[in-house]
Amino acid sequence: MKAGCSQTAHATGILYLILTDCALRLVLRAGLRVAPSLSSSLLYRAKTAGRSLIHAARAATACLGCGVQCAALLNDDCWASCTATTLVGSTVIQAIYLALAVDGLFGERLGRRRGVVAAAAVGLPAALLARQSIARYALYWALFCLTKQSLQMALWRLRGWRAPPLPITLPLLGNLIPAAPAFMRFLLRQAKRHFSKEGLFLFWPAGGAPLCVIAHAKTARKILSDRRTFPKGPDYRRKFGFVFGDGLVTAEGASHARARKLLAPYFRPDRLEAKGVLEAFRSSLSLLGEGDVDVQSFFHLATLRAFCRCLLSEDVDAWKRDSHDGRGDVARFVAEACSFGSLVVGEHMLFDLPMSETLFGRVRKLRRMRDSLRSKVLRPVVEQRRRLAERPDDCLTALIEHQSIDASFTNEDVLDQLVTLIGAGHDTSAYFLCYACFELARNPEIQEALRAELSTDEDDLFRRVVRETLRLYPVIPMVTRVAACSTKVVDGHGNNKSIPKGARLIVPFFLLNRLPEVWGADAASFKPDRFLDINGGVAAPSQGFLPFGSGARTCVGQGLALLEARIFLRELLDEYELRPVPGFSPSIKAGVSLTSAGGVRVRLVKRSMCA
Repeated sequence: MKAGCSQTAHATGILYLILTDCALRLVLRAGLRVAPSLSSSLLYRAKTAGRSLIHAARAATACLGCGVQCAALLNDDCWASCTATTLVGSTVIQAIYLALAVDGLFGERLGRRRGVVAAAAVGLPAALLARQSIARYALYWALFCLTKQSLQMALWRLRGWRAPPLPITLPLLGNLIPAAPAFMRFLLRQAKRHFSKEGLFLFWPAGGAPLCVIAHAKTARKILSDRRTFPKGPDYRRKFGFVFGDGLVTAEGASHARARKLLAPYFRPDRLEAKGVLEAFRSSLSLLGEGDVDVQSFFHLATLRAFCRCLLSEDVDAWKRDSHDGRGDVARFVAEACSFGSLVVGEHMLFDLPMSETLFGRVRKLRRMRDSLRSKVLRPVVEQRRRLAERPDDCLTALIEHQSIDASFTNEDVLDQLVTLIGAGHDTSAYFLCYACFELARNPEIQEALRAELSTDEDDLFRRVVRETLRLYPVIPMVTRVAACSTKVVDGHGNNKSIPKGARLIVPFFLLNRLPEVWGADAASFKPDRFLDINGGVAAPSQGFLPFGSGARTCVGQGLALLEARIFLRELLDEYELRPVPGFSPSIKAGVSLTSAGGVRVRLVKRSMCA
């Protein structure tokens, strides 16, 4: 009798859910079809508000279903008194509960049924396994997390934000599965399919709070320029600081102002010597040869040598960790450590993963590389410089001598700044040059025109090539910010979206730079001439194109990067003709820099052979 009453209650509850869900769907469809092309701002906002209310009601209904399901699973008497027939019926009903809950919370496109089928397929075995105590408690925990996430999603809906539809956004896992293999490609695809006009949407890491994706040029400029409302946030500094400490990149406020004032003069164009850059390139030429070459490893070493010669007055090939290291071994170690650290820190920031050595073996590896670089390589370099009677006027000497002025500037601070300078000073330039060579190899007409210009004092085409390469391959692919207070931003439709205090935001430059609405239908093509009519030096602020940052956080190494690019490309194109490697495409990863997992391969042919 008890089982029969329970089944009747279950049936009544499921009928209520189905009818409510169907009614809400019909109301939503009717509301959206009333005026599909409304131009009035008031009516459009009314339509948007109605959509949000209906979605909130559906979310509440789905949460009710989750609660009823939990109550049913907690009823041990029900399981004990059920016959085989009623057990199957109860299990099916609970699976439908879960399916409706998931579809009500995460289904955003009317008529989409794949999510319901998938949820039912998961819910059926889950309900059966719930008869076992361990599996049952695991299911309780999953339902609790699902309910918690559903409330979060409903709240973000009321604020005006949307996420990619089911099955792209999954319960508990968020967007992890489709985004993990290629995060940037995932965001670009979702922006084009679902948010091309709106420009603002949510990315959900697994089990965490969402990231507000800012893919609208005007809003992005506002966020990046308002450092008081949108600072970098503690998470940014904590994860960057794992490698860089309190260096120029991670420092804020007075600490950042002090470091920038101390180091920026050494990056002025009149202080940079082309001779040192040229010597660094020629000393690295032995790494190149005819055939298919990974230019990524070449440029990493060449730019590292150039930076250390010009800014530190050091021969990086002479550095050693121990007596077993040969000439150049430490240089290769530093280049590898910077690339690896960029990838690890970037992915942990994006997917909201802790920099835990206990959970992640690659974090342990990164910590070992960091400690080895600081204690076995850089500390001896600093101590050797201290012992010199006459020190060269460069960044390293400036850091050491600043300690006599500022007692709070410790030895660890010197190492923090040095690690930051070496890492950021060569890593980004190396990746830019890799992608420039890759595109020049695929565009022989532009390559030939650039070769001719670089033999003169002109730089018009060179600057357009630099801008177009940084547009398609921004060496800093994205930055994150945190809302210091509750505020609002405006999307592409002119609607306000609320951002609560503490929310994380991501400004994806690689996405802003490829939007067809901003750059035209050929936004994915390499066309330097598109910058003929766009002013602004290297940047194009009105298009949201800020390759070296803006304001007080503008990259201090911009002058060195442009000098390296001109000299390296001139010498390389004078020696070789660049051709594409058939079938090769770089496997780009979203790290701190725009890393490439398998290198960047280009076919080099001696120009004497071409003639």
